[in-house]
Amino acid sequence: MTDITKEIEKAAGPLIEMGLTGYEAKVLVALLKLGRSTVREIYPVCGVPRSAVYGVLERLRARGLVQVASTRPTSYISVSPAEVMEIMEGDFENKRKSAFEVLSSIHTAPTRIQKDEEVWLLNDTVSVMRMSRKLILSSREEIVMGVYSERLYELKNDLIQRAKEGVNISVLAKDTSDIPEELLEHVNVVTFKNPERFAAMPEISLIISDNSSIIFSIRHALARDMENGFWSDSISLVSFFSFSLQISMKTK
Repeated sequence: MTDITKEIEKAAGPLIEMGLTGYEAKVLVALLKLGRSTVREIYPVCGVPRSAVYGVLERLRARGLVQVASTRPTSYISVSPAEVMEIMEGDFENKRKSAFEVLSSIHTAPTRIQKDEEVWLLNDTVSVMRMSRKLILSSREEIVMGVYSERLYELKNDLIQRAKEGVNISVLAKDTSDIPEELLEHVNVVTFKNPERFAAMPEISLIISDNSSIIFSIRHALARDMENGFWSDSISLVSFFSFSLQISMKTK
């Protein structure tokens, strides 16, 4: 591989990321490097087979990135680097708008009526955290939760934000030492009725929003990087877990 071929391969990388194929990027960079050139001059330096260069040049011409001279043999020249960027940015914006229109039409299409029994599984910590934050940030009136200390620290900023916006937040904990200090003034802390019963339990995260949505997960004791759970709008599930929390709470 010659030095100029290596240089062309390196320079082609960003163009590939912007949507050109590998062959298209290499041929375009070669033309920018060489100036007006024929296929015979292009293919030895760009690393693209001669038989493929013709088709690549035609695709680049169709996109307005390459101009063709009616000479014998045919010669080609790239538009300026500024024009290359303008054309590619325009193509990208058109694709972005097209993708958004397609996604929007799908989203606004009539959807199936969700059944009350539906439960959506969460198979990793990232999914659990994403849905936990979504549940918290979408709450309007009340959040009731019983989560392990580390999870509470992960969610504290979202909880403080919702509390400042008027959402009533109750946290079930063994004692106030499990609550981040900056969170204490923003939540109602409710302790376990019999905390010793829960000492050997796995790390459970339970969040109920507006008494209508729930997310529940368990982090495995022997594999702390593994977490499984579910979220649901099932009224029966919300009622069951709400009752479970209530009987675990210490009465005043």
